[in-house]
Amino acid sequence: MKTQYVMGIDNGGTVTKAAIYNLEGQVVSIASNTTRMITPKPFFTERDIAELWQSNLLVIKEVLKKSAIDAEDIIGISVTGHGNGLYLVDEQGNATRNGIVSTDNRAKQYVENWYQSPRFESDILPKTMQSIWAGQPVALLAWLRDHEPESLQKARYIFMVKDLIRFYLTGEAYQELTDISGTNLINVRDRCYDDEILEFWGGLEWKDKLPPIKLSTDCCGYITPEIAELTGLSAGTPVSGGYLIFQHHL
Repeated sequence: MKTQYVMGIDNGGTVTKAAIYNLEGQVVSIASNTTRMITPKPFFTERDIAELWQSNLLVIKEVLKKSAIDAEDIIGISVTGHGNGLYLVDEQGNATRNGIVSTDNRAKQYVENWYQSPRFESDILPKTMQSIWAGQPVALLAWLRDHEPESLQKARYIFMVKDLIRFYLTGEAYQELTDISGTNLINVRDRCYDDEILEFWGGLEWKDKLPPIKLSTDCCGYITPEIAELTGLSAGTPVSGGYLIFQHHL
């Protein structure tokens, strides 16, 4: 019987990595590449989405080359990444603006205003079960609504980084539960989008741009022939939902 493998792809705050493991969990090969941080203004932390995608293609090709295995022996791929932040793309996957990393603090005033509303504790917190902070999509989307409305208008999908990269690999748009449950975008109790929550943030119109929610273990698509050609991966390899890399914010 041929040896089988799995691949993990991770996009953290500063580094993109790919790793291949055997089914006993042993590392076969690893490749990484630093992703450039863009700081156009104080407290803004962004990255060029096209550059980020090229970094992913690079590490996938490199890890396959270093492993010297047959890509057809990779039976599954999973994508992870930093939580929160914001990545907006149109129907074809073209970025409508730079991606925003979760360390961004431009929307701090929105968070302070929401905390002053008595509705947050009475109506919203029992559903979201979490605090609000400036690097979450809700705060960033509200900021863009007021300062860059064209970026939101052009966007077809609201993603976080790992869901964006999975979309590029498969052509299938989903949000994964462990990731989106930490964003204040969903009713955590019922695991669904909630009009009352979105209305509180002033973003009921965002709902149509939020992809369906999947579990981390769900199959969320397959490597497309186009991606196979670009990377050396095998077309038809399943890609799972993946999971959120935990980050603690004070």
